[in-house]
This record gives sequence, C-alpha cells and structure tokens, in this order.
Amino acid sequence: MLDIVKVGDDVLRKIAEAVDLSTEKEYISHLIEEMIETVKNAGGVGLAAPQVGISKRIIVVKDSDTNKFIPLINPEIVWKSFDKECMKEGCLSVVDKDGKPIHENVFRYTRVRVKYQDLDGQEHEILIKNHLMARIAQHEIDHLNGILFIDYLKK
Repeated sequence: MLDIVKVGDDVLRKIAEAVDLSTEKEYISHLIEEMIETVKNAGGVGLAAPQVGISKRIIVVKDSDTNKFIPLINPEIVWKSFDKECMKEGCLSVVDKDGKPIHENVFRYTRVRVKYQDLDGQEHEILIKNHLMARIAQHEIDHLNGILFIDYLKK
C-alpha cells in the first residue's frame, strides 16, 4: 500500500510530469498496480499519482459498469459537454480532523472525452458518458494540474 498525501503537501499543488513509457514502463506498471490496491483499500473511486506523492501524469478511475479500475497515462480532456451538474464530491487527500474525506457540492461537466496512453504507449480516446465516471476523471485529472476540488468552492 502507498501512503495517501493530504492537503498541505506540496506535491498536490504541482503540475505533474509527463510519463515517458520508453524509459519507465516497468516502474509505471508497478506504480499503477500499487495505486489500484491503495484506492481499493481506501474505498475510493479514483486516484492520481500526486496523491501518493509521485508527480507523474497517471490516474486510475473506477469503471462504474465493470467495477474495475482503468489506468490512464498522460490523460488529457479534449472535449467537455455543455451540460454540467452539481453533486457531492470528496477526496482521499482532503480530510477532516478524524481522517475522513470531506464532501462538498461541486459543478462538473456531465460528459468528457479523454485522450490517454495505455501501458504499451498506445494512444486512445474514450468518451465518458456516465456522469459519475466523467466526474471522477475530471477530479483526478485536476490533481495532475495541481487543482483540488475545494478550489471550486465559493470562498
């Protein structure tokens, strides 16, 4: 298991580095396995590498149809729907004094198209129509850009 870093750790506010699979494929493969075990153990639905202290552009997102975690390497949102919805959102890195994730209402796009690489370096695009999965992807990709869901809250 990997340790999940909390708000205040500098890595959560950095723009994560792109992954170069030609030189670090074995390391990234192992990291993804550990990230999946970590997020499962924590009861989460998504995790970004910066949340485990590693400034790399990797996320794992739970597929709401199969309940399996999908790794996305160097993910980038290339399209967003016009529609947004407001839902409660939490984060394993944003917790209360008892260590429980804090939940707040956040507006997110209902559908997104994400370009990413798989472990073999192949590029893919996926249109995420499921509103919850689209929310998770946006939340985790935000982590790669140093953005936390609490940044969307009104002051």
